[in-house]
Amino acid sequence: MDAEHFVGIDNPMDVRRNILESSREIIQTLQKFDKLKEIREEKLKTLHQLRTVIRELNLLFSKLKAELPSTHLRALAPEEVSLPSLKDAPKIEKSELEELESQLMDIERELTRLS
Repeated sequence: MDAEHFVGIDNPMDVRRNILESSREIIQTLQKFDKLKEIREEKLKTLHQLRTVIRELNLLFSKLKAELPSTHLRALAPEEVSLPSLKDAPKIEKSELEELESQLMDIERELTRLS
């Protein structure tokens, strides 16, 4: 039982490199999995908070609805609501557009300088 057996490995440096690269990939995969678990937990917590807020809003809305006086007015159907058309919108002259674009570029330059 005390006999030792040795096995020859061709290119031991390549084998060692492959093992280390595999270990590195496994560790990176485990790190990504941990981040995914954290994101899922955060998502669940956020969804729980959202549900709580929605329940509270529904409760407050029902209380508000109960406090408002009842009327016999009906809500307008979307077809009955008139929206202003784009034809009625005031026309902006090209010079005004150019001025706005130059002001926008000035603002962007200032933001870049401050960053």
